[in-house]
Amino acid sequence: MEKKRGGYTILRGKFAHISDCHIGAWRDPKLRELNDSAFSNAVDLCARNQVDFVIISGDIFDVGIPEMSSVRSAVRKLKQLIDCGIPVYVVYGSHDYSPTTVSVVEVLTEAGLFSNVGEFDERINNNDQSGKTSHNNRELSLKPIVDEKTGVQIAGLPARRGGLEKDYYAQLKGSVSQSITPNNYSIFVFHATVNELQALNIPIEQSVSIEDLPRGFSYYAGGHLHKRSTDKIGESPIVYPGPLFGTSYSDLELTAKGEKRGFAIVEFENSKTVGINFVDLPSPKILSKTFNADGTSSAEVDVEVRDFVRKESLEVKEAIVLLRIRGTLSQGKPSDIDFYSYRTLLLERGAAVASINRMALTTRESKRLEMIGKGSREEIESKLLAEHISSFKPKSVESLSAQREGLNKASRLLGALKTEKKEEETKQTFEKRVVNEASAILDFPIE
Repeated sequence: MEKKRGGYTILRGKFAHISDCHIGAWRDPKLRELNDSAFSNAVDLCARNQVDFVIISGDIFDVGIPEMSSVRSAVRKLKQLIDCGIPVYVVYGSHDYSPTTVSVVEVLTEAGLFSNVGEFDERINNNDQSGKTSHNNRELSLKPIVDEKTGVQIAGLPARRGGLEKDYYAQLKGSVSQSITPNNYSIFVFHATVNELQALNIPIEQSVSIEDLPRGFSYYAGGHLHKRSTDKIGESPIVYPGPLFGTSYSDLELTAKGEKRGFAIVEFENSKTVGINFVDLPSPKILSKTFNADGTSSAEVDVEVRDFVRKESLEVKEAIVLLRIRGTLSQGKPSDIDFYSYRTLLLERGAAVASINRMALTTRESKRLEMIGKGSREEIESKLLAEHISSFKPKSVESLSAQREGLNKASRLLGALKTEKKEEETKQTFEKRVVNEASAILDFPIE
């Protein structure tokens, strides 16, 4: 808003900075519902706090064509903002970008629910003497949008998969942006990892440096890091609000350890940021436990996990239960541990979600895999399946335990799971096709 004082205009206002919504993420229906509800709650809080506008710094949706029920609820909330006179400005994140099809973010932008501030002009520097065209002799200029209510100038850069947007920053070369008016409040919106702010060991080749960011902006609205983080360029804050919920079990484990999830409400006056208030969204009940299997047998780990999930004092009702087993077994194999029954027991006790991660659980015997035999990939796979098929636990598919029939079905199932997504398929169509093929192979309904 604008206020007159002493014959000149003072620019004041506040906006919400949201990032990494990942609407439609998660296969598990309960987790998808919680994730989508986080976006709904954030929109309600933006309206309640009467922000002037909303910035979303990428990864609005989790895939280019997400689950349509999630799109429908998101559109309803976005329209609520528009009806309240609160415009939404976005850049496309790495999950919003699609090289083969039009993404839903582009559709919603055309429908007027978003304004894309990640557009720019690119030209060849004719003063370059190399005669070659590369990012070294290209120049990029931002195309800011001016918010009508506040006069704030907003510009940004989109993301690409695998950190390919680094070329954009190379072309900016960290220079002072010529596209913004000095002494006015301005925002640079981006979706990239700033290496100095991250503690997630994202490779340098997939991140940018603070030195790569264009100078001259009042506020730098970052996205992509799934952790709340701040820094400064001079007096201008660089802010990552982190995700609204998260998209992986690792995100949920961090939440269980106290990492806050939410967004930021930023207050400004003239060209200065005068306040940043992080708004924490309610966290679900999460129980997280890691078991260290180093130097223990599979039987010992099995007893430890069993005792934990059966513990009467363990309050699992309506909780997200995350168990992680890691380390190197001294004896036995991971398949000796009855993970299936323990997950089932947690769900029977009322857990909303039960996940048992044993990806980092290994055995000394695993070191001999490279010695298991020479030959084709198919021959090695067949040997491994034959070795482990008898330890298959679920009794609902007993035919898998029979050596000959089980090996045949397991080989066919492995082939079905290797099926690649067709170019014209959506994620949902592809997953449904694979599930149907697996169900036909097993002669068993998969829900």
